[in-house]
Amino acid sequence: MTGFEGFDPVEIVRVKPRRRFKGNVPRYYHVTVVRSEAAVDQVRSGVEWGKSVVCPVCRTARDLRRWQRVILEADTWTGENIFEARGLPATYIASERFKKLCETYGIANAVLIPAEEYGCGFH
Repeated sequence: MTGFEGFDPVEIVRVKPRRRFKGNVPRYYHVTVVRSEAAVDQVRSGVEWGKSVVCPVCRTARDLRRWQRVILEADTWTGENIFEARGLPATYIASERFKKLCETYGIANAVLIPAEEYGCGFH
């Protein structure tokens, strides 16, 4: 899997006893998702900003109003399995390989939405 920085074990300090929980505490890890060179195609994705100027490097501004889908610019993605693309802050994009990994290992807290269906409006 590519797209993670660090894969550090987390120290469990305390566990509250619960009747439902039986067995040993599972191992947890802390990872950071990389900020990629991949860039969101602002026009084809239907991204709409307010009046502030969009930074040409990170391709964001302060007043994101909406987007209709997520489409990357051709030849900007370098193959990471999970990453944050330029042009849509705080949104992680995952590959089909990452999706299959989640299904194989039963990772239930990863909500994966097809990029062509992922939109949001703040009006």
